[in-house]
Amino acid sequence: MKISDFYDENDEIKPVLSQGFISLWRGWLTREEAYKLNQVDAYEVERFKQLIRLLYSKYDIYRAEWDSRTLHKINNIDSFLSDYPCSFEGGDFVEIFIPSLDLLIKETYDYTFIFWYKENKVQECISSLASQVRLYTFN
Repeated sequence: MKISDFYDENDEIKPVLSQGFISLWRGWLTREEAYKLNQVDAYEVERFKQLIRLLYSKYDIYRAEWDSRTLHKINNIDSFLSDYPCSFEGGDFVEIFIPSLDLLIKETYDYTFIFWYKENKVQECISSLASQVRLYTFN
């Protein structure tokens, strides 16, 4: 797997990939529900790290080295998570690649991860793992 499997020459996600979302909630929050964003606590944020640890326990996970446009295997997930805390905690956005699943997971705003995949069975896998740490997936 290479970065170019997911990103085009302009560093945009290729439109041929399917997209899903991982969140604390079952779907997008409405304006009336937006207050929930201000009520998220450290325990809820930790669920995202639990998901990454769970993925790491089952698959080889890689991070992007954008200067060289290469992927580097993450050998110590705790070190990775401490070096790159979730942006929810004021750090950089987390972005991981899982070659065996043809999967990219990228952190974004509003306590949401976006995942891109090629095969529907990957969505089912991510949904199952996310539910184990009390997260939800939706398209």
